[in-house]
Amino acid sequence: MSLTDSFLKHINAHPIPRSGNEGLYAAIDEIAALLRIKAPEIHCAPSIKVPTHPLIEGIVNHPNAASLSKDKIFISQPMLDLFEAQDLSKPISEELKAILGHEMHHCANRGSLMAMRSLPVFALPAIAVAATYLYDHAKNKAEHEKDVSAGNLVKHIDATAKDADRQLREQQENKPQRHEEAGLKRNILHYGKYFAIGVAGLGAGLLTSRYGSRFHEFAADRFGASVTNKEAAISALRKIHEAMGASISEHPEKESFKGLINETMQAHPSFAERAAHIRSL
Repeated sequence: MSLTDSFLKHINAHPIPRSGNEGLYAAIDEIAALLRIKAPEIHCAPSIKVPTHPLIEGIVNHPNAASLSKDKIFISQPMLDLFEAQDLSKPISEELKAILGHEMHHCANRGSLMAMRSLPVFALPAIAVAATYLYDHAKNKAEHEKDVSAGNLVKHIDATAKDADRQLREQQENKPQRHEEAGLKRNILHYGKYFAIGVAGLGAGLLTSRYGSRFHEFAADRFGASVTNKEAAISALRKIHEAMGASISEHPEKESFKGLINETMQAHPSFAERAAHIRSL
């Protein structure tokens, strides 16, 4: 059983059938045709009455929608209630259509979205440490030869990379390796530098990941607005934020520390940012 299926089973979610819910699936099919994807399954879960994990309660008992995979979308009952979608055999509101457009855009671009969220966090620290290692060794060789020109550094970086590859191959073949002796202090400084560079790379990876997530959120908002209209898309976001008790100020102080943190670290832009972005289309 996949992680998505396990989650849906855990919250007692069920797929909304096409029969009797023609209004909902008319919108789904229309949006899927625009995205040129297969219409996803829409799953819904009843509100949780018995106390459970706060995160699960927050997802199920509040207006929420999420693309769980390329072909599955979860939408909470409070979300349907918020947009007065009790009878899904009738055409759904433009606001709910905008929300579905947003989530289906994530379904269509899930590969890119997941890559942007995860790859930088792992790749950038590794790249930073590897680049520093290559540069350090190349610089030491160049200084020994008393030639630190750019051309000589590049030559030694290439040689160091090939040597590192050879050593890795030898290690895999269980061949003994010769290690240089070094004092404790030298080791601490040497490996401490790589640790610091790795941490800096991790920070850069997190920032890049957040930027990628925000890029996809804005792109999904643009598409959600395109399948309805800008006012419906903004109204839908406003209602969700109000229901969640979040700030809906459309004119935050951009110079404030809180605003700076949100615009750089939060994966989901604020309502003000999203509304401003949609209005600018």
